[in-house]
Amino acid sequence: MRNSSGFTLIETITALSLLLCLIIFLLPSLSHIRLLQKDLAHERIAISYLHEELHALSYSKPTLPIVHLGYQEIPLQIQFVEKSNLVEGCITWKTHLKKIEEVCLYAKSS
Repeated sequence: MRNSSGFTLIETITALSLLLCLIIFLLPSLSHIRLLQKDLAHERIAISYLHEELHALSYSKPTLPIVHLGYQEIPLQIQFVEKSNLVEGCITWKTHLKKIEEVCLYAKSS
């Protein structure tokens, strides 16, 4: 007359080991996703900073090319080049994966 209403030790160990394996395989993916989120945030900051600089250039008449280095904790390099009636502003930075990213925006020269 054995009435068992709980889990056995083997079932509990098996369930915990499966959960542990799942966690071990997901942690590297989650940390990679976090790094990619930071890279996207840096890209948004870089593009908005470049946009602000181009907007400021459209109202003044500076001598080109202008190169800026760094913005807060992100090492950025901005270069402006005048092409016909446009000013090309390109910004470059390194991602967490050591890949060099570049984005270029254009504005009418004043």
